[in-house]
Amino acid sequence: MIDINAIHYDKDIYPRKQHSNKTVNDYAESILSGAKFPEIELQQVQYNGEVKNVLVDGWHRWKAYEQVSKQGDLFANADDFKSIGYVYWKPDEVIDSENVVNMLLLKLRAAEANKGHGDRLKTDEKRLLAEETAEKTPKEEITQKKIADSLGVTQKTISNWIAHIRGRQNAGRDATILRLSMLGWTQEEIGENIGVNKSTVNRVLQNIPISKMQQEIQSFLE
Repeated sequence: MIDINAIHYDKDIYPRKQHSNKTVNDYAESILSGAKFPEIELQQVQYNGEVKNVLVDGWHRWKAYEQVSKQGDLFANADDFKSIGYVYWKPDEVIDSENVVNMLLLKLRAAEANKGHGDRLKTDEKRLLAEETAEKTPKEEITQKKIADSLGVTQKTISNWIAHIRGRQNAGRDATILRLSMLGWTQEEIGENIGVNKSTVNRVLQNIPISKMQQEIQSFLE
């Protein structure tokens, strides 16, 4: 059990932007009638050296307990609801809030947990999360399959949602590959520099249109 006041809500990793007061009130009523709810999910995250218990899943349950615990003299066991059962997503790990990829994975975990119960994420919220993940991981540190599995949609849907982002990112990457190749860098050196493998570098160089290559050569010579 954990004190409900010891739980930290980080809106930047919680995928649902709107919450339901009705759901909180319904849960509070159920709690008072003796209903048992699943444990909330937390994760230890370090912010500027301070480790906090960040809420991953269970906002409505947490707020319902908070509401019931404030009932005071209305019933004798109000103190029983000042703590709530919980589990850690990764019990042996403390995530650094400065680690972009790990914080995105935490956010995707919050979305994944939402698939099983409670108010579901809206399609627009899923799309925004997919786009944010693609935007912040230009080297595809998080795969489309991982994003799709977390959001409960197909990989084709994710591909459609983030195609404009990956297209823009790849255009810049491909131009860099061509320019470095023109400077005499080996494919291994290029790959190490921009964070892709040799086969990707080779594929890009083999598939660059002649017009694009002529444009880059002219720019290079100038």
